[in-house]
Amino acid sequence: MNHMKGCGVVLIALIGIAGTASAATAPKSKRNHLCQLVQSTSHAWAEHDIGAFERLIGPGFVHIDDYGRLMHKGEWLQWAQQPKVQHKRSVITRDILIRTLGRTAVATVEDYIWSGTSNPPAAEHGRITSVWHRYPEGWKEVSYQFTPIFTNVHCKRDGQIHCSVQASVAPPVVNGVMPPVGRLYVHVAACRFEDIGHK
Repeated sequence: MNHMKGCGVVLIALIGIAGTASAATAPKSKRNHLCQLVQSTSHAWAEHDIGAFERLIGPGFVHIDDYGRLMHKGEWLQWAQQPKVQHKRSVITRDILIRTLGRTAVATVEDYIWSGTSNPPAAEHGRITSVWHRYPEGWKEVSYQFTPIFTNVHCKRDGQIHCSVQASVAPPVVNGVMPPVGRLYVHVAACRFEDIGHK
């Protein structure tokens, strides 16, 4: 009888440990899924995959480009399907930070985008800020803004301010490897998370 009681105690303890482990891994699993969604937007840009964008963005989506122009979901999807926009791109993302607060997440991504055929590669360098919301059917991107990161900015004043900037840069070396020339290249960074609900 004492042996049976001991087995019961061990079984209950194991169930408790398993339940604790499941509870601990569930948030990590959700984070990994959100990370994959944020990363997949870079792949969608590289492949110019309109179908992927339609699945990723929510009904109230707004897109703000580097000129400050705002487009809603339908407008942006129509713009993205123009012939001058429809081409594949090389993409390198660095420093993906996702900050979560309940059913909302804000992702910031440092991005390099360039034509895969440019020689030497000349990338547009910027930072993306996107807002995600968790609907009953899952996470959707509801806002996107691209801010250029300019280098070699030179300004002078002669009654007005005149500035010259270097709008494109060489893509960065990744893991000691230079991005290839003459073909498409995609490298997407890992994600870091901050839960701002506990600060």
